Amino acid sequence: MNASLVFDMVTSLSTNDPGVAIATLRSIVVLGKEYPSDLLYAELIDRIQSHEAIAYNDAVAIYAALVFVFDKAASCSCALTFPNQWEPLATALQEVSGNGRVGDDGEPKRDESWRRNLLVVQFFIYCFQQDMYACHSRYERLEGKAWVFRTRLFSLLQSDSIASSSAKARAKSRAKTTKMRNNNLIFQAIGWGLQLWKRVYDDEDKKKKKKDNDDNEDMSLFLQQEGEQACLAVVRLIEMLYLCTDQQVNALQRIQAGLGDLKQPTRIKFSQCLQSPALRTQLASTMIGLSNKSRSKETEWYECNALGRVQLAMNPDANSDVAHTDGYSWSHFDSFINQKPQSNLTKLLQEISRMQND
Repeated sequence: MNASLVFDMVTSLSTNDPGVAIATLRSIVVLGKEYPSDLLYAELIDRIQSHEAIAYNDAVAIYAALVFVFDKAASCSCALTFPNQWEPLATALQEVSGNGRVGDDGEPKRDESWRRNLLVVQFFIYCFQQDMYACHSRYERLEGKAWVFRTRLFSLLQSDSIASSSAKARAKSRAKTTKMRNNNLIFQAIGWGLQLWKRVYDDEDKKKKKKDNDDNEDMSLFLQQEGEQACLAVVRLIEMLYLCTDQQVNALQRIQAGLGDLKQPTRIKFSQCLQSPALRTQLASTMIGLSNKSRSKETEWYECNALGRVQLAMNPDANSDVAHTDGYSWSHFDSFINQKPQSNLTKLLQEISRMQND
């Protein structure tokens, strides 16, 4: 999609009927006449975040259209483009976590700006997820764990200017033996993601207790649901960032520190949302304690570790390079097997584990 067409599209969004521009965008992509470009993503993401440019309902429509045209472009044989800057995601993540602008009382607000930034966060994560799946399926068998270097997320996290350069320059970068990435961006994003969890699940509980009669209870419930959906997306982002970093021990410590600020029920919910078996075992072992004598009161982490071990046994390729937690993970797993079942999940995992060992 050339720059003049993007300009016309953005100009049309500022009219009294932006729905026409959104419908046009969908149509030209479906017909195969044009496909989204870096510039289109940048301009429409900027519109989503802008109060002055468009109404919130139109921002939601733009978000839906972006997902739609991205999926359509991905299903075609064209060269798929992605958002080419990390900064919009970082800014949106900072805002929704409560580290950005605040209200007159000095407290971060869950208002329209918060909802707009949630849309941006979820769109970026959606694009990264689809790209991760595609790169893993195409390159993992031939390149092993180096397939991660092919992902768009990794290219955006590189500390040099490769991420915003040409495809030829990115290919040259992949050919280097040393793959540089900006771990500070990774740790920062992990921290903001966990602060979003705290804001959605813990901080709002305090506010609910202070307000016995809330006239906007329905809206608060709706905002809570939006926040919880974003929290699930953030877990997927943390898992992808964990794949990209070459400082996984530091990443585990950063996640552990963030979880330490959460209430126990929220930590448990976070552990249950994890999908990556490697991160499950390594984080659970870290939370229980890197000692064979560690005994955590939060037994759910034993379940998290056991589930990760079962997944890894079924799919060994899902393992990662962190070996310092492996011995402790097995020790905690043995302790879990010998525990009295506290739930149906515990009983099921114990039975599966025994069947695997037989």
